[in-house]
Amino acid sequence: MTETAKRRDAPELIRLAWHSLGRQQPERAVAACQELHHRFPENAEGWHVASHAAQAIRKLGKACEFIDRALALDASNPVYRAQKASLLRLTGKLHDAVELARSLVGVRIPSASANNILGATLSHFDLHEEALAAFDAAIALNGEQPHYHFNRAAELRFLGQGDEAEAACNRVLSLDPRNFETYLLRSDLRRQTPQRNHVVELQALLGEGDADWRSEAQLRFALAKEFEDLGDYVQSFGERASGAQLRRLNMQYDVREDIAVIDKIIAAFSPENFRDAAAGYDNDEPIFILGLPRTGTTLLERILDGHSNVASAGELNNFATEMMRLVHRQLGDRAPGNREQLIKETVSMDFRELGRSYIDSTRPITGQVPHFIDKLPLNYLYTGLIHRALPNAKIIHMRRHPVAACYAVYKQPFRDAYPFSYALDDLANYYLAYDRLMSHWRECIPGSAMAEIWYEDLVIDTEAEARRMLEFCGLEWQPGCLEFHRRKAASTTASATQVRQPVYTTSLEMWRNYEQQLAPLIRILEGGGIDIDTAWPAGGD
Repeated sequence: MTETAKRRDAPELIRLAWHSLGRQQPERAVAACQELHHRFPENAEGWHVASHAAQAIRKLGKACEFIDRALALDASNPVYRAQKASLLRLTGKLHDAVELARSLVGVRIPSASANNILGATLSHFDLHEEALAAFDAAIALNGEQPHYHFNRAAELRFLGQGDEAEAACNRVLSLDPRNFETYLLRSDLRRQTPQRNHVVELQALLGEGDADWRSEAQLRFALAKEFEDLGDYVQSFGERASGAQLRRLNMQYDVREDIAVIDKIIAAFSPENFRDAAAGYDNDEPIFILGLPRTGTTLLERILDGHSNVASAGELNNFATEMMRLVHRQLGDRAPGNREQLIKETVSMDFRELGRSYIDSTRPITGQVPHFIDKLPLNYLYTGLIHRALPNAKIIHMRRHPVAACYAVYKQPFRDAYPFSYALDDLANYYLAYDRLMSHWRECIPGSAMAEIWYEDLVIDTEAEARRMLEFCGLEWQPGCLEFHRRKAASTTASATQVRQPVYTTSLEMWRNYEQQLAPLIRILEGGGIDIDTAWPAGGD
């Protein structure tokens, strides 16, 4: 240690650590924190910044340890408690995380970044009004941080406040014109018109030619959305295909691996396996809505959520998380060597314990009304496990015309999930495997536990299909279920804008505007045995 370093006091070291984190230099921040711990072990802020430094280098265990040291020295500090709530969420301790986050609602937190962290935690738990207030507090303390305005815009979108969200997006872009994700969010907030759109602005940004591939992809997806709104389908598909190709070329993904996993699931869970199954956990609270994304799951969720005995818990990762936790326990905390071993372990797991731990993990978000909705689309992979673990739960599979479903997935730039969605051949081959899997679950699970509904039927005859689904769930009809577009409850999915509107049929046949461009996908689907002319309604179940 140099003489200069020895003379640095605690505030100087803390400033150095925060400055280093702000400059994306976490190793330098860690070094400053190590000196802080050695020379000033009773300095609470030193442990707080150390928690953030440890998080920056992905050492969440250390980050938790350090924030606990800070709280041991200053237990009531709301800045430290906000960081603790965030880390509890990131480490899977969801019950404690939401309780701590809720305790901070309305508390004055004298830190813009801590308010932003709290807002992100509250948003994760679908506490969107509270999250918006936290982001507002962050902006009140530091209105020059674009990220805070972006988070505020996202919350406003979730809450259906489109005009305010667009104004927040414009504020982001005034502070940082190269925040390309904001252009994509802004384009999706409303239907663009010839009189009011951003096409020229987006084309000019692309024409500058200096965006990285991620940024270029976001701009192209934004342009594709705007051109589709304007009815220029050739331009729209061209931009979308270019954006999707950029995403696909820059990811390591082989759709054959996902298809192999689906086929192994089918082989592992036979119908006989279900007939001989031991009883699961006796609980009838959950209603699982699952299927490919962009197939109407959000619309159905909003309809059922209008019932007085039902509340939506959003898209929960809890089932898969609890399944993995039990698998690790079976393996003595060793991770499964591969996905084949994981599937093998799930066949013989304690399903009653899985059902119980899943229900417990949803508290206190759930439990206030008799039933809750878990609308994670990817639960289609675990449908059999769900039924084994929770035999009294209701499972609703949302279906859509195969080409319409594929096109809807292809047009949506998901942040992390669904890597098969960026190439038409990947998408078509994955769809065939998904369709095989759902056909298999139909053989395994009785109709009293799993129902299916076509998006097209729900849009064309909303009341009849809503009544049918409520009856399946054992619920009486309530007219308020059809008032979903007037409800203020948040929606966090890609359909957040659409569900604020009455049911409309314009999207049902949208894919036909791109039938020529989608020909490669259609050929693969038809080669896999799907007749797109009779898939719906003539061939529907």
